Amino acid sequence: MFEAYKQRCTDKQVREDIPAPIRAALWASIRGMPEPKDWLQTFRLRRETIDGRTCQVIYHTAGRPYFSETIRLWHRGAVDNFKVYAVDKGAYCVMRFPADN
Repeated sequence: MFEAYKQRCTDKQVREDIPAPIRAALWASIRGMPEPKDWLQTFRLRRETIDGRTCQVIYHTAGRPYFSETIRLWHRGAVDNFKVYAVDKGAYCVMRFPADN
């Protein structure tokens, strides 16, 4: 799952709401995971302020096999209260918001 040769697509709404450096960090987190990878990756995004600086907190989880990682990035354009799915559709991978977001 999520092989490097597969095309990576991003939903229009995700492109509009999540800054490019943060989207790149999400894809990099998937790339850095151990094998095997689940077909569904879940990210929860939260903004924190630490010592007056804005930090993007990314909670990355997957179900089978279980995987969990927390990433912190210093980014002025950090977003708050978003859930993003990355789905391996077979021929390509897509990043999108869940229907209830």
